[in-house]
Amino acid sequence: MNPDALPKIQMPPRQIGVSQSPAEQAQATALVTERNAQLKDSNSQYVEAQKSGALIRAAQREAATLQNNPRMVGPGSELAQGIAKIKTAITGQPPDALVDLGSLDKILLQMGAQNIRQALSGQRITNQEFMTMLSRGNPNTEQPLATIQRLLGYYGAQNDYDQRFAKTKQAALNRGANPMTVDSDIGGVADRGDYVEGRVGVRPPLAGSGNAGAGVTQINSAADYANVAPGAQYRDPQGNLRTKPGK
Repeated sequence: MNPDALPKIQMPPRQIGVSQSPAEQAQATALVTERNAQLKDSNSQYVEAQKSGALIRAAQREAATLQNNPRMVGPGSELAQGIAKIKTAITGQPPDALVDLGSLDKILLQMGAQNIRQALSGQRITNQEFMTMLSRGNPNTEQPLATIQRLLGYYGAQNDYDQRFAKTKQAALNRGANPMTVDSDIGGVADRGDYVEGRVGVRPPLAGSGNAGAGVTQINSAADYANVAPGAQYRDPQGNLRTKPGK
């Protein structure tokens, strides 16, 4: 999206020979302070997203190496792992699948711990709560391989949005965007849900949704999309029901 298109700070026009009132000075100071705080925050968010992105890509690579040995993870994987460990004990050389599993397990643990720290920044939780979130709230090798890969896909799309959001926010603030509303302004134009769904695809409509979306415009080209009014629903080339950003 274009950072210049976001709403700018609304300040009263300066008059030559007329000094600012105390209220105007206070407002200007508050806006500068908030802008600097938002710039610092967006920079930190971008750095954290880069760290998360590196772990996600590493986990996706390791998960891909297990594609030929999906029984090494998920329910019942103890048997396959046991056989691999017996081969290791006999030959002294661990099979590739066991090495890949160990690498994936370590990376997922690192990624899970980082996710929890980010989600609960500043909050105090017990070790038991931390372990519960780590084992049940993040991808782990007790899940089927297809589940791990799907979750990593969602994490990757979310993380990519975070990086794009942070860079857009920095550019917008440097070009005069309103620091008080910049987050919601960006979200209103570039919807997170639409972006993530566009990256990973969406499931069929929920049961009970009726005929929602029936008769909406089918989009097959950029020209079709341009003719859809902001805020109106349309179907993308894959048949997914979406809403065009804007009002």
